[in-house]
Amino acid sequence: MKKCWLLCLLLTDYATSEDPKRKSEWADLDEAESVNCAYWPIQKQDLALNELITAGEPVAEGLVASMRMRNSSVGFYYAPFGGKVKLDPAEFRKLDFGRGALPIGGIRMHGKLLIAVVQHRQSRSVLELRSVETNAVLSTVEPLPGPVVSGAIFPVEGGFWLSLKHHEQSSSIGFVGLDSAFAAKPIWYAGLKLEFNPTILPIHKSADAIAVLFNAVAAGRGRKDVFSIVKVSRNGSFSDPKALTVKIDAEVESYSAIGFNGHYYLAYIDGDSMVGQAKIRTAKFSWADSPVIIGEDSRSLGDAHVSEPLWLLSENSIFVGILKWVDEESTFATYKLAQSKITGSKSSGVFAKGSRIIDRFQSKNGQNFLVVRARDNEIWRYRLCQLKGLHH
Repeated sequence: MKKCWLLCLLLTDYATSEDPKRKSEWADLDEAESVNCAYWPIQKQDLALNELITAGEPVAEGLVASMRMRNSSVGFYYAPFGGKVKLDPAEFRKLDFGRGALPIGGIRMHGKLLIAVVQHRQSRSVLELRSVETNAVLSTVEPLPGPVVSGAIFPVEGGFWLSLKHHEQSSSIGFVGLDSAFAAKPIWYAGLKLEFNPTILPIHKSADAIAVLFNAVAAGRGRKDVFSIVKVSRNGSFSDPKALTVKIDAEVESYSAIGFNGHYYLAYIDGDSMVGQAKIRTAKFSWADSPVIIGEDSRSLGDAHVSEPLWLLSENSIFVGILKWVDEESTFATYKLAQSKITGSKSSGVFAKGSRIIDRFQSKNGQNFLVVRARDNEIWRYRLCQLKGLHH
């Protein structure tokens, strides 16, 4: 987290300079830069798009779509991505993952683009690594620690890290070594108690990684012990959790973390954005047996409601983005960070009520794209949107 016909529309979001039919007088929309968007194409055999994930991180080589078909089955497509929001279904590749399959991501390893697919069998759950080109299973990781409802994959040299959510308050992480013959050697950190899905960040110039842990109970009660860091090693060992002590005025609503240029960045919403009383906060930190805060900053979000933050990269700059909305419309706000400080912000696009940013990714030439979802009567509609520029 992909020949034109009905519903395959190249679209610029309404209420931009190209089509200024706005429904509100929200001042943020006055300065919103236009974005080019296109709907995911629905073919005659398709009923609706259930889910869309990207194959590749942070550069997306393609997208994998889980479709609800008109015959009541579930089908999968791979759509190669060449940097244009308008996709040609003639280039789609139909993939047969089987009934009940759960794709969680795509990675390129040993010269092949692989889709990671969770399969739930009678007695166990397994992870298949399937070739995009042939749909063949090149490797299987089994068994997984339990049934999986969602997951994320983080490729590194020699393999990949896995973060798996099993149910509401149970998650696990693991490292899977993958040799040139695609033989998988999984390591699970069974003794590490995880209630919520952690974010895994590879340590710069190291084979190990850190996992950012989130304590939802503490977050909801306004406590300071919301975030902690655990170091995980490929030999199966892990450290005790170390507190990442950041500024919190109220309660943490959502968060996101990323590694960039040898440092780590955390963004989180502090306060209740649903009543227009929140800030976006950022923290830059390093790791040396424990997290070391380098700098923090914040911006008031005013009366706007917001979604969870997400990170975007552009050349040698880093940005945090959030979807902000008031009344019937929303816009995507980005905040540039420099030397751990928020140095500028801008708004992009005007989106309809109920829109949500599902994912973000980059093209090979470094352009940033969003996957936007919104309700259209009884079904969800997905669009790819290109951000024209992030330099503030």
